[in-house]
Amino acid sequence: MRIAKCRLAWLLSVSVAVWGQALSGATVTVNNFSDLLFWTGSGTNASALVLQFGDEATPTSIAWGYRWDEPVEESPAPTVADMVFALAGADPRLAIDADYYPEWNAYFVNSFSYDQIGLPSPWSQSVRSLVNDFDNDLGIAFYTAIPAPPDAAGPWPQAGLLSLAALGIADTPLANGGWYGFVVQEYEAFVYPETVNFTQPVSPVPEPGTWALLAGAAGVVGCGGVVRRRRKRVA
Repeated sequence: MRIAKCRLAWLLSVSVAVWGQALSGATVTVNNFSDLLFWTGSGTNASALVLQFGDEATPTSIAWGYRWDEPVEESPAPTVADMVFALAGADPRLAIDADYYPEWNAYFVNSFSYDQIGLPSPWSQSVRSLVNDFDNDLGIAFYTAIPAPPDAAGPWPQAGLLSLAALGIADTPLANGGWYGFVVQEYEAFVYPETVNFTQPVSPVPEPGTWALLAGAAGVVGCGGVVRRRRKRVA
């Protein structure tokens, strides 16, 4: 029992250290799924959402993680739309505006946004957005990257190269270890480049309340072990 509690205290301490690094101002570069700090969903499979912003504010690219299980029997596989809306519902700083067309079972994404106001430097104190601007021939393009062979660890694609998605977000099933990215680009008759070099993303920082909760939990578990050992010695 003592060994298990010590391990739990150590794991919490490691989590606190990583999250504390983000809160102190240092961004956490995402090389694979183990670097992602923000997750939602549950299951043995994992995918990631990447938003690449076009302005000069930092950071340029941000990534979130989504866990899921393989569908059972004839249940439909989870899609990119499922991941995007689940993440937007779980992260209060992330938002998506999309119109749904039931006759085609399709979504038209109007915008993504991520609120960086109040986050530590070098995060910009602004609401970053990806927005369609058809008057200026700018639209949100959807790209994917699935490492080959598939790797559940989700290594960041070499050179950040993602390919133009063949289907919309409601028709694109998630792949284990897959990366799914959105970026605003110039288009001509809705024809985008076949591949795009995405900037290596960083992970969203945890909210201060979550950080405090982790720190407190690590302290309680660690101190509890010490108290029990001291009581045993006295006895």
